[in-house]
Amino acid sequence: MLAWLENSAFSEAVKASWGAPALLTVHVLGMALIIAVVVIVHLRLLGLFDGIAYTSLSRLFPALWAGLVLELLSGAVIWATKAAQYSVDVAFLIKVVLVAAGFAMALVLDGAVRREANSWAAGTRAPRPEFVVPSLLVWCAVIILARLTTYLGALPVS
Repeated sequence: MLAWLENSAFSEAVKASWGAPALLTVHVLGMALIIAVVVIVHLRLLGLFDGIAYTSLSRLFPALWAGLVLELLSGAVIWATKAAQYSVDVAFLIKVVLVAAGFAMALVLDGAVRREANSWAAGTRAPRPEFVVPSLLVWCAVIILARLTTYLGALPVS
């Protein structure tokens, strides 16, 4: 099944044209959007960037969601071009799990910002930064694993 997918007319067309570089570019731009929002929001919650109002943070999340959509769509097509390789690549598999974890953390963070930003701004409640470091570490690991997947090729599971 995976070999069929890799050798399908669609995958071959992507590999034989400007499709692959274009997809990789879209994939990197999607990751850049995600990381930009994650870093800005997280550093604000840690007390930096006091020029950015807590109530403004929720306006950044649409960029994160757009980045995630770009990542998932371009990533699915990139995966299809090397499905057999990526299906046994340890770095890739861990990256996929961490992207899912990062997505879940971003959903929680988005909800917290929407619910709590006014009380943070009023000083009646402080942001809870214990969530920030694990989330930042997850996204840093995603970047590192993406590079390992690209530059080292398949790292077999067994």
